[in-house]
This record gives sequence, C-alpha cells and structure tokens, in this order.
Amino acid sequence: MAAVFLYFWIALSCFLLNLVAGQLECSRTPKPVFMSTETELEADEKKSLTLPCVFYNVTGDFQIYWYAGTQNIYWNDSPQTGSVNYDIDYSPTNPTRSSNLTIKVLSTYDSMTYKCRVSASECKVQAEFNVIVNYAPVVYYIGPREPPFWSIDEPDRIFVNETYNITLRCNASGRPAPFFTWVKMIPNQPEPEELSAGTEDTKHGVFMITNVSRTQSGDYRCQATNRIGPNFGYVELVVQYVPELTGLPSDIRAAPGASVTFGCDVIANPKPFDFYWMKDGLKLSQDGTNPTPNTFVILKLDPKTDYGNYTCVVTNQVGISSATVEVSGRPLAPVIMNSDPQGIYRHTYNLTWSPVSKRENSSRIINIPVARYIIKYQRKDIQNRMGTMVTVLWPNEALSETVQGIQEYLMLRDLKENSSYVGRVCPESDYGRGDCVSYTFTTSAVDFQPPPSPEIGYSGKCSNPSMCVGTWTPPSSSAERHSTVAMVTFTAGIMSWLLT
Repeated sequence: MAAVFLYFWIALSCFLLNLVAGQLECSRTPKPVFMSTETELEADEKKSLTLPCVFYNVTGDFQIYWYAGTQNIYWNDSPQTGSVNYDIDYSPTNPTRSSNLTIKVLSTYDSMTYKCRVSASECKVQAEFNVIVNYAPVVYYIGPREPPFWSIDEPDRIFVNETYNITLRCNASGRPAPFFTWVKMIPNQPEPEELSAGTEDTKHGVFMITNVSRTQSGDYRCQATNRIGPNFGYVELVVQYVPELTGLPSDIRAAPGASVTFGCDVIANPKPFDFYWMKDGLKLSQDGTNPTPNTFVILKLDPKTDYGNYTCVVTNQVGISSATVEVSGRPLAPVIMNSDPQGIYRHTYNLTWSPVSKRENSSRIINIPVARYIIKYQRKDIQNRMGTMVTVLWPNEALSETVQGIQEYLMLRDLKENSSYVGRVCPESDYGRGDCVSYTFTTSAVDFQPPPSPEIGYSGKCSNPSMCVGTWTPPSSSAERHSTVAMVTFTAGIMSWLLT
C-alpha cells in the first residue's frame, strides 16, 4: 500500500512540474513551444487588451482552446460563449501558429487567469496569462456606521452631539490604490468648501473633527482618486445640541390688573419631546390643549398669586434647558431731571427726577404706582495715599432720605462746599424695590447771588402801558438810595398837607 501511495505522489509531482512549465502532457518530440514570454499583463479599464498565443513545432491536426478562468470561451475560431467582448485572431496555417485573444473593453470582471491550450496528437500544452485590470476607485463605505452615530433608518446620515469628537471614514476599492480628500458641500454653490477645522488622513480616508459645533452640520463629500479617475461618496453630518431658549426677558414689570404675555422660543436638534412651565419651582399643570405651549398668558394680573418667577423647561434627547423670567410690580428706574450737575450753592443741592412708565425701545406702558423714593448720597474725595490717587467715599454708609411717591424733588442739605457727590434714587412700590438710577453733582465754592428786582430803578416813557419799553438802572451808591428815600418822604408830606 505504501508503494502505491509513493508511486501516486511521484506521478502527481511530475504532473505539477509539467503544468508549471506550461505542459499538460506531451510524449512527442519535438514538443510544441510557446513564443509568448509575458505571462502577467496589466491594462486600464475601458481599454482593450490582446493576449498573444503564438507557438511552433505543431504538426498535423491540432485544436486550440481558450479559457477565461474555468470557462471555455473559444474552440479554434468558434466562440463558445455568448459574450461579444471577445475577439479571436486565429492563424492555423502559418509556420508559427497563433491564436490571439482580444478583450475589447476591459472591466474589473476581466481580472483573472486566461489559458491558451493546444491539443495535438500525443500532446497537450497550454500557456497562461494573468490579466490585471486597473480601475477607477469605487467608494463603498462611509462611516462610522454604528450606534450612536448611525441608524439603519437613516443610512445616509451621521449623528454627533455638539462639543463631541467625530471621525469620518471613507473606504474605496481601486487599482492603483486611491488617495482621499474630504470637502464640505455649500448649498447652491458649485464649488465645495475646503475643510480646515479637522485632521485629514489622505491615505486612509479618515477625517477627524474635534469639539464639533452646530455650524459644521451639512453634507460632506469623500473623493477617492487614482490615475484612472475620481469617485465620490456623500454623507450628511447632523450635529445635535441641547435646546437653546430665546425671546424670554429676564424680568417683566406689570401693574395689578394688567394683561401679561411671555414665551420661550426654542431652537433645538433634535426637536424637543417635552415642554412645561414652572412657577417658583413648582410645575404648573397643563391640559395639553394649548396650541402654543411655549407661550404663557396672564389675562388679569393678581399681585397675590401672579407675581413670581416663571421658568420654561425644554427637553430633547441631548439634554434639558431652562429659562426664567421674574414677573413683578417693582417700579422702573426714574430719570434724573437736573440738566447741570454743577450746583449753585455751597451747602444745598436741589435734586429732581421723573418716574418712567415704559422701557426704552418698548411701547408697553407700565403704570406701577410708586409708594416712596429712597435717596442716597455720599461725598466723593480724591486722596493721595502713598503716592497713589484713590477715590474715597464719605461717610462709609451713604446718607439716606425717603420721600413720598408723589414727590419728585428733594433739597439735599448740610453739604460741604466745593465738593463732589454721588448718589442713587430708588423707587419702591408696595411689591418691592425697583431699579435705581445713579446721579452726581458738585457744590459751589460761593453761593449764587440773584440780581436785584427790576422795580428798584426803571426809567422810560410810554403812552400805552402794554407796549411800554424802558431800562432798568440799578443804584450806584448809597447817596442815590438815600435821595430816593428823601423824595418819597417829601412826596408823602405834601400828600398829607393836601388832605388836611
């Protein structure tokens, strides 16, 4: 048994050696010889390629077979397949026989081993040609394609949360091996945007973005290129972020009985799946019938139940956001009416102000009654302390005075002459202190002296008192003042004598 196995092994080895040498079996001499020396042929797709099968030392009857892989495609010059992509140049009568196979239009499916087999009496030999077709890249994968970045329901999208990192991958076949370029497409623009906010590996088709922002959402293109040509793959990057709330002011001032409306404008990706309001930390009940749940309406404000902090809470699958507005009856800051902060007296200053009924750039009237005004003020000095000029306020605690809400002025007294002062006017209602307004003023070095009354000296002539025009001449000396008194006394004496 061992001897039989050894004989079989030797015979198989000889067969394989003959096969490597291009011979299947041949006992005749001289043996047929193939003149083709190129056994490995390379060409680009869409071009043609001819496989030369030329041989000699073949006499008598012989047959030539062509094989594509294991499929017989020609017997002599007769096609054995329905393919029209092959052509044969068959010359059985030349001194050197030939059967040249031409592949008309190469494709990747033509990459295989082709055999030209010659069969004659007592001899079968063959030549083999390994055909390699170069072809343009074909993008077959863009990823990542695994949760949480990808869903089978939306295969052309990649999802990433804002501030996260994402690595885009692009795989492509092609010969020669392609290199890769990533670009971001610009809507309605013919040219894409070159990417800069990321790290690109052109050899392996990798593009990594760190700290992703929502502005990086959009369509991305992977371009795989070799010398045959380019190929493209597309994917949409969807950047998800927590809800962003806008449109809600930080506070709303409203008088009792007023109508108040406020709301939260929401920007979010993906869309929120929960929205509710809270007041002073407690969730407000909602029946779900409000078509605009992001809007809150107080028809007639009740100070006891409606003043407070209102918070809108919005949730999507990325996170939760909230915004708070204070609805109150606190008055707005008044307006200081003093046009000139320079005082005219040494120890007093007349401060005046006016209440405000609406905010700047708003048409909404806020008639919140002011119960009282609190006026604070301090003297401001500039002192040299160890070579550095510093501002010092005196006293440490500001002086304070309170007046009724109907009063819009206050005479500040006991001030220091030729000094600078700073202060604030703060309105208060029965529902809290409002916004304060700051003011500054300076006292004078001397008290202002008003001019004498024009009645002391007037001269002029007029026939019509309503059209009278004259000049006022102030007295220039005490003698003039005394003569006037004497004249008045003399006139009074004459009038007394005439009456008696």
